[in-house]
Amino acid sequence: MKKFLIILTIVSSFAFAGVASARHPMGPGQGKGRMGRMMGGKGMGMGMMHHGKGMKGHKGNIFQKIMFLKTLLNLTPDQVTKIMKINIDYKIKRLNYMKVLAPLKIELKKLAMADTLDIKKIQQTLTKISSYKINKKLLRYQEQKAIMDLFTPEQKLKIQWILSMRGGHHKK
Repeated sequence: MKKFLIILTIVSSFAFAGVASARHPMGPGQGKGRMGRMMGGKGMGMGMMHHGKGMKGHKGNIFQKIMFLKTLLNLTPDQVTKIMKINIDYKIKRLNYMKVLAPLKIELKKLAMADTLDIKKIQQTLTKISSYKINKKLLRYQEQKAIMDLFTPEQKLKIQWILSMRGGHHKK
């Protein structure tokens, strides 16, 4: 308990020091109130309306945005149906991983808050968590491949071009 209070005191002192030394978010000469930031403020595109994403827009798994894909690639109704089924199947698989990960994360927190840290158990739990996270991430790529296999060569070219424009996250 004593250890916990000491750690809590140290963490809270850092938190208060950070708040005390923080700059005004808008900086000098950037207008009064919130509107300056909402409408772009310092560095257009960094305001509240854009959440700091600028012109890149919101990122995410493009293969789960059916209506976007449908209009962009002129998908057939059969392709749309198959993509929806693939998305649902893979979402269920990812949820199964999340169901296993949640108790492991709780176990890790309990191990980290114990009076005596058992490094070996922490390492084992971290290894399990990492393994499940890797497998969950691999499901995304398997889902992407399953959907790409449904596309015509022209649709594949178009989606690859779009993915390359999104910052190269999906480049092969």
